[in-house]
Amino acid sequence: TRLMNKYFNYDISLTVGVVDYVPSKVYLIGGASHAGPVDYAKGMTVLDLLGRFDPEELDLAKVAVIRKGEGRIEVDLNAILMGDIVQNIELLPRDYIFVPLKEIFRVMVFGKVRHPGLFQARADSKIMDAIGLAGGFAERCDIRHIFVLREHGDEYERIELDLRQFKEDIDETQNFLLQDRDIIFIPEIGRPDWDKVLDTLQQSSLIFYDFSLTLR
Repeated sequence: TRLMNKYFNYDISLTVGVVDYVPSKVYLIGGASHAGPVDYAKGMTVLDLLGRFDPEELDLAKVAVIRKGEGRIEVDLNAILMGDIVQNIELLPRDYIFVPLKEIFRVMVFGKVRHPGLFQARADSKIMDAIGLAGGFAERCDIRHIFVLREHGDEYERIELDLRQFKEDIDETQNFLLQDRDIIFIPEIGRPDWDKVLDTLQQSSLIFYDFSLTLR
């Protein structure tokens, strides 16, 4: 303006204004119900996005931050909630936060339960969760001698549980995590009907295969 003032007898001033402001974003992807862009704020961390996650549907242990120039950064949100603050990394603009859905397992529950059958269970489900899906224990069930039949190729491992120990808060390890295609058998008080168990095993491969088709 000083150069122009040599040729003009009045002052010239220039005013610059912001017409519009586009905030920086981070992006939620994967199975999050609120997937999409999120306004970025300086100092924002992974934990700040917790309210957008459904812990019943999403696998919070397998969160990943995808960042340009750094690739994929694995984050266990469950560990953060338990106090592992090192994993609660600070986000940067244009980060992508991937949150996968929990894996679906297929489990069979039969014997002395109210509604025996084949069920879908989340990957973090335990023995008692599966029994709950089957309506709970029926009368004359023997909770001291519950069997989990776990598939290993063409063979089955038989795991015996005493859920009385779990119900009386003596041994919580009796209520362990399920695996896909686990078969849970709750016998009647007395001697287990192994003929029924073996008959169920012979049918289970076909049943699981048919059930998997219904999930597609």
